[in-house]
Parts: sequence; structure tokens; C-alpha cells
Amino acid sequence: MLLEEMTTVDVKKHLAKDTLVVIPIGSTEQHGPANPLGTDFMIAQYVARKGCEIANAICAPTMPIAVSQHHSRFPGTVWFSPRLVVEMMTEYSLNLASHGFDHIVFLNGHGGNTSALQEVANNLYYEHNLKAVTVNWWDIADTDAVKEMFPNHIIAHAEAVETSVGLAVHEHLIKLDTLENVEPAKKWGREVSGVSIPSYTDDFSKSGVVGNLEGISKASGEKILEQIIANFAKFIEEYRSY
Repeated sequence: MLLEEMTTVDVKKHLAKDTLVVIPIGSTEQHGPANPLGTDFMIAQYVARKGCEIANAICAPTMPIAVSQHHSRFPGTVWFSPRLVVEMMTEYSLNLASHGFDHIVFLNGHGGNTSALQEVANNLYYEHNLKAVTVNWWDIADTDAVKEMFPNHIIAHAEAVETSVGLAVHEHLIKLDTLENVEPAKKWGREVSGVSIPSYTDDFSKSGVVGNLEGISKASGEKILEQIIANFAKFIEEYRSY
């Protein structure tokens, strides 16, 4: 169920039997030459909506902009500071809590949001007695299945796994032909003597792509997505009674 498509009467009736709500969040940022800027929020939204459909849960409107300043040198990227994301997601959650939702699930599609969302979840629990949790879609993927399909995989940024999942969600937006001469960075970020240092993405990847590009396939993306959605629906069923 999509919150924006329900009436206020619908929501009141639903709250009488279930107080869990899912908030998808991602980003609008560069994903190399082949993937759209909205990749992170569109995948998160897809997983959240499909999982909620299976589990008969409410999915709230998606937050499409978040912590992406590290990509800001690539045109089209928009971002909020981590502090603003914490404030907005806290208020968003408290708005929902004022109506009776007391289990808040952030379905996250962007690694850069993780720290901010963890702070939000902690604050909601410790300061407002609300149960809140962040679920990154890649954390609930079947790692064995992913390794079987992508033996040299590194889930990083706009690489084979993310691009394959993107093909399963929005194939018409992906431009695979632009990857022909792309040389992705081998790993994320920069280090000095093993210590990670602040970086813009183009400090270590001129294309904006990080990870392996071998084996991109819509069929593989569909298989990964199917399992992620099933795992997310299962999580909702268990967490709503936690």
C-alpha cells in the first residue's frame, strides 16, 4: 500500500491492526555514463513497494535526495548535508509517529546515507521510544547467489551488480553502450598508509564507476531483486511484531 494513494480513513483503519511503515530513501547522484542519476532512490523505492505489497504494509513517499556531496563534481548530482538529512528524516518519522506508527523502517539505496540513518534510528529509539531500523538492500541480498553470477563482484558504485539490478527496474533508462571504454576504479576512496581520507569521487574515478563491470545482465538483476524483495517482506513480517 502506498501512503500517498490512501485516504486518511484508510490509514486510520490500517493503524488499528498494523503500526509499521516503510520509508524508502536513496539519492540523486551520478552513476557513471550508463545509469540514471536516480538509480539509488528508484531501486530503493522498487524494493520497498514490492516488499510492502507482499507483506501488506504501508510504504511512505520516497526521499530522493540525501548525502551525496562526494559526487558533487559530476553534473546533475544534488545533495543535503548529513545533519540536514538527520533532521529531515527524524521529523518525517515523528510526523508518522504522531498518527500511531511506531515501527519505522528505512529502506536505503545509498551507502552514503547509512551513518545519518543510523543516527536517526538511534534517536528515535532512545529519545522517542520508537522502534526504527535501516535496511540497506544490498545487505539482504543472497551473497552466495551474487558470487555465483558475478565471481569477481565488488558491490561498489554503478558496477555490474547495481547496473544489473537497474536493468531489472528501469531498463529503458540505462545506456549500456556507453560502458564500452570505461575503466572503473578498482575500489572506493583513497587511503594513506591504510587510512581512508576524505575524497570526491572523481579523485579516484574519472568515470564515476567503481568496481567490476563484467557480467552485466538483466536476468541476473531480476534474480537478485526477487530474492531481496522476498527477504525484505520476511523482515517486515518479523519486525512488525518485534
